[in-house]
Amino acid sequence: MIPDSLGEYTITRLLGRGGMAEVYEGFDADLDRPVAIKVILPEVGGEPGFEERFRREARLVASLRHPHIVQVFDFAVVDGKPFMVMEYLKGNTLKDRLAELRGRGETMPLAEIARILDALGGALDYAHGRGAIHRDIKPANILFTEQNEPVVADFGIARLLGDVGQLTVPGQIIGSPAYMAPEQARGEEVGSSADQYALGVVLYEMATGRTPFQADSPTALLMQHVSSPPPPPRSINPNLPEALQAVLLLSL
Repeated sequence: MIPDSLGEYTITRLLGRGGMAEVYEGFDADLDRPVAIKVILPEVGGEPGFEERFRREARLVASLRHPHIVQVFDFAVVDGKPFMVMEYLKGNTLKDRLAELRGRGETMPLAEIARILDALGGALDYAHGRGAIHRDIKPANILFTEQNEPVVADFGIARLLGDVGQLTVPGQIIGSPAYMAPEQARGEEVGSSADQYALGVVLYEMATGRTPFQADSPTALLMQHVSSPPPPPRSINPNLPEALQAVLLLSL
C-alpha cells in the first residue's frame, strides 16, 4: 500500500520497487518541487545498528555536490523507515537507451560515448576524492536530466545493503554481477578501483552493445569476472578504433 506521506513529504506515486528498497515520486511543499524518495524496506532497516549506519552514509552522500551526481536533499527515519530525499529527474536511464539501441541493431555513437564517459569519470573521481565509493555502477544507476546530462544515482545504497546482506543472508550477492569487479565478486573489501572496473564494463557495453561476460547464472558470471579475459571488443563491433579497444581491455 502506497503511503500518503512520509515525514513532511507528500507521496505522489510509486516509481519502482526492489528487494530492499522502494522509490517514490514525492512533493516538497515548502520548496514547491517534486522529489524522489528512496525508502529502505522495514525488513532491512530494522536490522540492529542499521539506523546509525544509514545516517552516517547518508551524511556522506548528501555532502557530495557535483553536476553529474544525483543530489541528496534530505534524509530521515520516520516510524522506523529510513529514507533519502533526492532530486527528481524526468529523463530515462542509460539502461533504457542501450536497450533502445539494441532493439534497432545499433550501438552508441563514439562522440556520445565520450561525452557520457567524461561526465561519469569526473563524477567518480570527485566522489572517490571525498571517500565515497559507489559499489554498484551500472546503466540502471545512470540517469539523464532534462538537459540530457548523465548523472550517477544511488551512492551509498550498495554499501548499506551490503552490510545488511552480510548480517542476514550469508553468501548473498549485493551488487550487479554483470558489472562487478573481481575483488567484489570474491567478497573482498572494495575501493575506488571497483567503481573504475564497473565503469569499464559500462563503457564496453556502450561500445559493443553487450556486457563482456555472459552466463546462465550469477555465480558463473562472477567467476568469469574473476578468471576469464573479456572478448576483444572489436570481435563484437569491428568498427571500433584500435585505440578504444586498448582502453577497454586495460580498464578490465
